[in-house]
Amino acid sequence: MIFTTSFEFMDGTIAAGKKYPDVLFFHCSGYKRRANVGTYFADLYQIYYLNGLIAGALTKTGNIGYVAAYTIPEVVRHINAFAIGAKEVGEQLGKNIRVYVIEIGSWFDPTKAREAARTLVEQYNVDVLAYTEDSTAIVQYAQELYNTRKRGLRIRPL
Repeated sequence: MIFTTSFEFMDGTIAAGKKYPDVLFFHCSGYKRRANVGTYFADLYQIYYLNGLIAGALTKTGNIGYVAAYTIPEVVRHINAFAIGAKEVGEQLGKNIRVYVIEIGSWFDPTKAREAARTLVEQYNVDVLAYTEDSTAIVQYAQELYNTRKRGLRIRPL
């Protein structure tokens, strides 16, 4: 039995399953399957929901940004849970919550992540950012905003 551990390994896992039909493969976070290839993943949407509750409570503008690596089923499920949490607490606090999402098409691209964060702040007036990209670019951008403009952003790395 072989476990592969990244979405980007999905097609390779399917190919290995075809090449070795007597071996069981399990692929993390993917959606493609065959007779000897299954998928697995943790139920992380609960954590994203809780982070959404926090984001909805923290926002002053009601505008929340989310930088998504990819809009694959796993990430969309997390964005939805996050947005539901933010909207629920927003309703309780009398806030009109909007969650703006930008997909950057990469798990690790500091340049695109930073640009997406900048776009969310400058064009959508977000004051809370969440993300699934794997660099520190968004946190660094938020720190720079604070240092230069004394504008604080709340960051929810997910």
